[in-house]
Amino acid sequence: MMSTSLHGNRFLNYFLTALMEIPPGVLLFVLLDRAGRKAASRVMYIVAGVGLISSGVFRMFTGNSALGTLSVVTAMLGMFGASGMFGAVFFFTPELFPTNMRNQALGVASFAGRLGGMCAPFMSSLAEIAVWAPGALIGSLCFVVVILFRFIPETRGRELPHTIEDVEKWTVVVSPPEEKSAVKTRL
Repeated sequence: MMSTSLHGNRFLNYFLTALMEIPPGVLLFVLLDRAGRKAASRVMYIVAGVGLISSGVFRMFTGNSALGTLSVVTAMLGMFGASGMFGAVFFFTPELFPTNMRNQALGVASFAGRLGGMCAPFMSSLAEIAVWAPGALIGSLCFVVVILFRFIPETRGRELPHTIEDVEKWTVVVSPPEEKSAVKTRL
């Protein structure tokens, strides 16, 4: 939404923003099977967070040509991550839910994405108050999501769940070996 307000030629910036939609799809295609859904999603969120926060910081120094160019580069990095994480979420979300809930879960994820899309135009108003704020806000949320990914199971190599019980089996916590041996000695 703010690509035309970046440092330099606004037409070139808009073109670069559109171009940043293609490489994440290719990288995501490779990462999903090699690293897993969870790791690929985390990578995309981290790239987006780093890119957006650093772009916000560099945008504060637009008087300097080198830092202005660096703000454009980091904004494109943020766009790369954002495009990749959008694809990762729509790939990963349906695999987390059982068959009877899969469509509803994807609908809720789509709703959340569209809600964020409705808030996006207001980021330019926020940038008028503090130029660093949109990048810091959205980038921080990316890192919160990365932390929350700790609580989601990996779905790579697993059969899609058919019931809630199948999903619960994924999240059963297995006690470490030391605790198992301690339990055996008490028996």
